[in-house]
Amino acid sequence: MHGRFFRNGTWATVEHLTDTLSCLTGLETDVSERGKGQARRILKTIVEEADAEGIEMFLQAEPHPDTDPGKLRALYQSVGFIPAEQLTTYRWRKLRKEIGPCYREVIMYRPKSGRSGNA
Repeated sequence: MHGRFFRNGTWATVEHLTDTLSCLTGLETDVSERGKGQARRILKTIVEEADAEGIEMFLQAEPHPDTDPGKLRALYQSVGFIPAEQLTTYRWRKLRKEIGPCYREVIMYRPKSGRSGNA
């Protein structure tokens, strides 16, 4: 699963890394459209497609200066992402091996539907 997704002033970009792993590389909402649920809707579409294809996801959240990091984290958690620090050491090492050195810091991780993030 990869590509660009766009809906009502919100865009997201997903990069496909392996047959079972993708990275949400961008999510942005026009200032005039913030707070209307567009980002949540586009994220739901993305994670539904990922679940249908059996794909795990991760992201590196870099909020704009005017974005509350706590609200951004809550948005991602509302669609199934979990903070990376909640992963077991085993899963964290496996994920780091899968994504390679180009991604320095994983902030949130989303397991395939029905799986524990600590597997």
